[in-house]
Amino acid sequence: AAVAHAVPHAPQDQEDAAEARWRRPLMGAGVLGVWCMGVAMVSSAGGKRSFGGSKFGMDNANPYTASELAAQVAQTKTTYKDHAYGTAGSSSTMKHTWPASDPVAFAAFMLDYFPTTPWLVGNQSWVDDNCATWGKVLVGNMTDSTFQLHAVQGTARPDGGLSVNATERAFSKAVDGAMERGEFTPLMDFNVGLYTEDLDYYVERLTCGGVSFLPIQWADVDGDDAYSLLVHVPNSLIMLELMGTSLTKATPAYTASAPRLARTMPPTQAESGALFRDRPSLYAVKISYATSDATAAADFYEGVLFAEEGLSWSGEGLWELEGTSEVKLFDYPLDSSNKLVEVHYWQHDVANDAADLAVADLVDAMGAAHAATHVSNSEGFDQWNDWHYGHRLGQSGLILDDYTTAADAAGSTYTIYTDYSTETGTWAYYMYVDSPGGTSVQLVGNFSSLAAVPDGVRVFDTCYSEGGYTIEEVGGRAAVAELYAGRDYTDHPNYDRLALKLEDSQLAADLDACQV
Repeated sequence: AAVAHAVPHAPQDQEDAAEARWRRPLMGAGVLGVWCMGVAMVSSAGGKRSFGGSKFGMDNANPYTASELAAQVAQTKTTYKDHAYGTAGSSSTMKHTWPASDPVAFAAFMLDYFPTTPWLVGNQSWVDDNCATWGKVLVGNMTDSTFQLHAVQGTARPDGGLSVNATERAFSKAVDGAMERGEFTPLMDFNVGLYTEDLDYYVERLTCGGVSFLPIQWADVDGDDAYSLLVHVPNSLIMLELMGTSLTKATPAYTASAPRLARTMPPTQAESGALFRDRPSLYAVKISYATSDATAAADFYEGVLFAEEGLSWSGEGLWELEGTSEVKLFDYPLDSSNKLVEVHYWQHDVANDAADLAVADLVDAMGAAHAATHVSNSEGFDQWNDWHYGHRLGQSGLILDDYTTAADAAGSTYTIYTDYSTETGTWAYYMYVDSPGGTSVQLVGNFSSLAAVPDGVRVFDTCYSEGGYTIEEVGGRAAVAELYAGRDYTDHPNYDRLALKLEDSQLAADLDACQV
């Protein structure tokens, strides 16, 4: 029997959060980005850089010669300071974030059903003077390879005319309605894919909780059977795709040959039989977006982000949809094989769009929100920029100069922020660049020199509609570092009062009992 789920909600509503918009700059941004810090400033390798071609790693596309790249990697390693939160030296994609009107409910859902650990949950006055509500969880425990899932309500930032709450309602109505009918809808391709060795366990757990899911069958790159459970986190924009090689406790609603991963399962980082919180471990393997223009996505990923198209597919009648569907599967070729997370873009015929929310309408509205709020390369962050994944450059040898040059050449909109890590005593920079699909990409790294940093760069902070405050406002970098000193998220009262209680909830206990 299904277990009743009393969903906890954020302790502060949107109106209260909005009133915090112009509060003083409490210097907590270092905690917001602690997962991706530890990248020390690297010196320029010198020489001209060029862009061109469609594949990074080929002579005509690589912005460095082989000798330049080797020299820069070597120099980065001599100055690099490792950080304990998901930032080993390798280039990697380490998190995905969504805008949300109730991040606490998202965290509760993840902690109840999946092998996750709470990080920042609730209103964190110690971090940002209560300007935002957080729902940040780690997939697994706190190790360097941990993938993070974040939901953020940042009402001090403008929404660009596109309400998060209203969009959540339309998205949920479309997706939940399709789930009830046992049908696929294109909005479901906005998801994060997580591999598990035991899909049947999650069939049981979701069923015990009365959570709807759509089981599908597909073929991997070797032609072997693979399976997915598409799961919608209630009342949100958040879709998860649990992926595996065996499914016996649910019957797939559809079977198709279209790939949903460019490599075989299990991924290299998966450990057979691994459990966390007595639940089968999950491993991030892909991030997927629906789009109205897969070709524009390909141009952006190859020309601006130096990603490679590892696989593509197109065909008729996928998931019983009308017309042609196509997908392009990208990866970052310099990423560690143990942390490889693919990025997918799916385009389906518009005849299949949900009446409540068409893919093109959502994509266009997010693009318009960015255009309405972007001021310069150092100012302008809207709530929809929080629909992004984070990609850390690490010791790949690439620096943010390369990406700003490529973005400028392509006419892509981006904003640069800086952040400070108290654990490593280092600064790094965030480059938020808007994709053609409306979502954003957060690149984390450094510039070749301070001279290459955009003028007026701001310290990332959710209390500011501009996206942060300038270093000069608080008296320089030393003043920022002093204000950050000694901060530990486990010291914040909400960690004990809310996060740990959610981790040990009555619902989780009831679900455990249901599965016995």
